[in-house]
Amino acid sequence: VDTLAYNNPYLDIVACISNLILFWALAKRGDHQGKLFGLVAASEAIIGIWILPQFAGITNLLPLTTILMALIIWSS
Repeated sequence: VDTLAYNNPYLDIVACISNLILFWALAKRGDHQGKLFGLVAASEAIIGIWILPQFAGITNLLPLTTILMALIIWSS
């Protein structure tokens, strides 16, 4: 969704909310790594066009959620 937000800035909000839900759902009870990754991925998604628009092209094309998802699956 974050890559699709390159043309539609409202998809950044959808990406932010979906990242929070996805990583918090995968976080085990007492495990703060999933919640931290969720906050990092959500903040990267919302930076796109709403906070720092000069970096929108970089943050929307960066596959940070995929990288963080691979790390959290590998570590569990």
